[in-house]
Parts: sequence; structure tokens; C-alpha cells
Amino acid sequence: TPAAVATPPPNDPAAATSYLPPDLAAAFGARPLFAWQAAALARPGVLDGGSLIFTAPTSAGKTAIAEILLLRAVMRTRAPALFVLPFNALCAQKADRLARLFAPRGLRVVRAYDRQTAGADPLAGGVGAVVATFERGNALVGRLLEEGRAGALSAVVVDELHMLGDPDRGFLL
Repeated sequence: TPAAVATPPPNDPAAATSYLPPDLAAAFGARPLFAWQAAALARPGVLDGGSLIFTAPTSAGKTAIAEILLLRAVMRTRAPALFVLPFNALCAQKADRLARLFAPRGLRVVRAYDRQTAGADPLAGGVGAVVATFERGNALVGRLLEEGRAGALSAVVVDELHMLGDPDRGFLL
């Protein structure tokens, strides 16, 4: 839910780290943003929890935007986020990256893919994010809805959204 007072634009909208607190910015790493990335982050309400769907070519920097917004959502709400990817290998890479990003805050990443187990309650205290395949993410969201805990997630990031049209797995999104 967007905050009542909009977040002012950062001093340097072209610097990815200007969107994050210093400890997370250091873990994120200094990297300049492309003009389209800064424009996406500048859309009304996006920095305060509003929704954002965007597309860009491969290696254009979509993941950096997703990570910035995910980190901001978790810090703003103190609730974990869900990052959904289509393949186990991508999940493993993303879980490792998010674990490094959340380390300064002492938050852990729950791995819900392959043979990784999410445990009885993957959203139990101290969790910054759950990284899951489409199937496991779908199961988690379904469970949260059944339990009346749909608001337990601060954000949901779906990477590779184009797979929505996949006849075997797209319905899970």
C-alpha cells in the first residue's frame, strides 16, 4: 500500500544506491542506472509500494529495479517479500544474491525450490525474502490466502513474466 506521504526523489536519481539506506546500498554495490530505470522508479507511488510492471530486453537491468523495490518494501513494512522465478538454477542465483543483500540487516532468505524446504512457516521471524519457483510460489500464496494472511508479504516479484503464456506452467502465475 502506498504511503500517505510520497517519498521525495533521491538526490541522484541515476545512482541505484541513492534509493537504499547506506548499509543496503553498500551491499547492493555502486552502479549507475539507465534513464529508463530511473524513470520507472520515478513513477508516482512506485517507491512507496505501488505496483510496477515493466518489460525490457535481456540484460537491460530489470533485476536491479526489482531488487531495489523489493529491498525498500521489506524495510518499509518489516514483512518478507516473495521472489518467483521459473527455474531452480535462477532461484539459486537469486537466493544467493538476496542473502548477501539482506546480510547487513540480519535477515535470511528462505529457499523454496528444487529439494530446498521452506519449512513449516517460511515467513517466520527474521526472513527478508522467500525465493521460489512458480509452483512453490503459487503454493505459498495459496496457503497465505487460505489462512487469511495475504498481507503477510511486503512485495511479490515475478521474474520472466512472459512465461504466463506457457501452456504447462503459465497458469501458476
